[in-house]
Amino acid sequence: MKQRLSIATCSPYPFPCQPPWRRETPPFRTALKYNHSFYDALYGALAIDHRCDFVTAERALANKLQGVFPFVVHLSAIKP
Repeated sequence: MKQRLSIATCSPYPFPCQPPWRRETPPFRTALKYNHSFYDALYGALAIDHRCDFVTAERALANKLQGVFPFVVHLSAIKP
């Protein structure tokens, strides 16, 4: 008998991770509304869920979303 694996059981992350591919999910709506990738919107959703900053090296993403989502920070703003 073959064992079935799901994303939740083989995720490397310490939190439940289910594929949010449905159109009603917040990341999908954000991606559509701000005309940015779904991939980036997932990171934004994780930042919201975990109440932390979303640091990105992509200046276009930071500039586009910073006014709406203040937790989006460009890498250049991080001081060592």
